[in-house]
Amino acid sequence: MEECETGVIEAYHKKNLFRRFALDNFAAILRLLSENKRVVRPIREMYNTVVKQLGSGTLEGRLAELANPSVEPKFSKAVV
Repeated sequence: MEECETGVIEAYHKKNLFRRFALDNFAAILRLLSENKRVVRPIREMYNTVVKQLGSGTLEGRLAELANPSVEPKFSKAVV
């Protein structure tokens, strides 16, 4: 990505959050493809480029993390 696209992410120290968000999306595409679901060509090509760089193991690992989270969310209780 260009600096003009990543500047805000870096300025607010959200690189890790953005990375997890991106991994979540590519892991979802992996799941769709493994279930023989239709994925449009531009998305499939972008996915293939990412898999060449990261390997599918990274995405499979992210799916495992999402299925078995190590941290529970701390939602505030609503006052009724």
